This record gives sequence, structure tokens and C-alpha cells, in this order.
Amino acid sequence: MTGCLIEIHDLEVSIDGKLILGPLDLEVKATEYVCLLGHSGSGKSTLLRTIAGLQKATSGSIKLGSEVVSESGRERVAPEQRGIGMLFQEGALWPHMSVEKTLLFTLGASGVPKAERAGRVTELLSAVHLPGFEKRKPATLSGGECQRVALARALAPKPRLLLLDEPLGPLDTAMREELCQSLSELHEQLGFTALHVTHDPSEAERLGARSLRIENGRLLEPNA
Repeated sequence: MTGCLIEIHDLEVSIDGKLILGPLDLEVKATEYVCLLGHSGSGKSTLLRTIAGLQKATSGSIKLGSEVVSESGRERVAPEQRGIGMLFQEGALWPHMSVEKTLLFTLGASGVPKAERAGRVTELLSAVHLPGFEKRKPATLSGGECQRVALARALAPKPRLLLLDEPLGPLDTAMREELCQSLSELHEQLGFTALHVTHDPSEAERLGARSLRIENGRLLEPNA
């Protein structure tokens, strides 16, 4: 497959001597949105964590763009240097920080010049349909609003790859529909590559994504 952002070959992850993921091959084109479907415990989240560098691979290789980030059980690129944004099921916002401070902190940690940060905060909040929310704290936000802020935080460094681990799980139906629409719009606008974990096939359908299924740590469908 040409123009790939993710190339994974013969990946295996074992924990305490037990194989929980793989062997697995996966290729995802740059700017493609792919959903990973499967039951709880199937290995979906483990795959995301391994790509992000939060879980060490036992064997195999992971290549992001032109860079091999993990090979033969050795991590060659640190998680913070992989150009990855992550959105989890729970947004995990810092309760003591306003929306603005959360985004400013993230932008600063990502090396965005100080003079550009305020403008980027405005852009990000507009992108996730939360203009004017700068001074709000998590306790004053709905579940859907918290996830939108978490999405803005994940997109703040302009990652080449966005990993989403059941981000719509805790939301009610109306909020899920809204966030699905936002994700589709942002993907079209920003052109990032996304790997989105869910157990809901209709979610993948609403996102218009390519769908793959994982069961017992193995991909069951072709990745092309």
C-alpha cells in the first residue's frame, strides 16, 4: 500500500508471558479514518497503546510515516516524539484548570511559540464548536463538552495521527451524534489520520470510516 502513515508488521504484545495481541499486520493510508471494532478485551486498546508507545511490543515493527518507532521489542522513538494525539473514553481534563489554561499548557508543552498560543486556543475552540468557553472549568461542562475540550487538546499539537479509544462511550445518543459529526468535519478540514476504537458498528458507519475487526488479538478482516 502506497502513501501509508501506519505500517505494522508481525506485531506481537505479550504481558506476563501471555500473548494478548498478534501476530498482526496493519496498514493505514495517510489521512485515512479507520475504525477498529471488537468486544471488550479483544486487543483494540492494546493496539492503540502500543502504537502510541505506552505499551511495549514484544516483537514485530511499527512504522509511522518514514520512521520506524518500534522494532523487535525495542522502542526506537519516545511516545512524546511520535506526533500522536490521543482521545480516551474519559476526557481526563485537569479539574483545576480552565479550558483556556488546559489548551495553553498543551500548546506550550508542544513547543508552540507563546505569541501564537492565544490565537490557536481561539481556533481550536471554534473548530470543536465551543467558542467562548475559555474560562470554564470541567465541573461546569457537560459530558459532551468535556469530550470536545479533550478533542481540542488532542488536536492542539497538530498531530499526524489521532488515536481515539472509545471516545463516544460515556455519552448519550444525542451527544454521540454531535461528536461524530464534529469528528467527521474536523477530519475533512484538517486531514489527520485516525485510528478509532469502538464496539459499535453504527458508529463506524456514521463516521464513514473503513472498518476492521479484532478478535482475540487478531485482525479478522483484510486491511485493504
